[in-house]
Amino acid sequence: MKGEMIVVQYSLQWTSVSDMLRMHGVAEVIKEYAKIAGFVNEKAVSALEYYRNYALLLDEKGAKCCAIVGNDNHCYGFGVLYAEKFWHNDTIVGNVSDLYVMKCARKAGKGTALLNAIKEKAKELNCVQVLFTATANTRAEKLYNKIFKKRSTVYVWENNLWHQAQR
Repeated sequence: MKGEMIVVQYSLQWTSVSDMLRMHGVAEVIKEYAKIAGFVNEKAVSALEYYRNYALLLDEKGAKCCAIVGNDNHCYGFGVLYAEKFWHNDTIVGNVSDLYVMKCARKAGKGTALLNAIKEKAKELNCVQVLFTATANTRAEKLYNKIFKKRSTVYVWENNLWHQAQR
């Protein structure tokens, strides 16, 4: 499955983050995601172990996870959304803490479907805005801007600082 494009029918399944981690093939997804996100030190715990601990925090926040599941029962990506109430203006804001589609499953509309599902879930949760973080000038940022238009704020990581994306 390394890098080659796959053609598979898929569905989107909402679950808890911890339950997503029990899906078939998710270890490969997390391993690939960890390399890009850079959230593991090779001398420390494995990417999957790190994400299992992180999942507990996300589950405590009531995070919703949308997994891309193929008809082969394999997980090909996921997105995590949690909603928080802002104390200063009493509004609910969604936060997309993670979003990843395996390289072998890209360019087939899965990322778009995933973000559209997250957008709909955010509406169900009465979110007035959805926050998303991405590295500047990446496909993830472009995809997010396409789905959420200019109604949301996008922050990018550049020069070791978070900046609001220029429109």
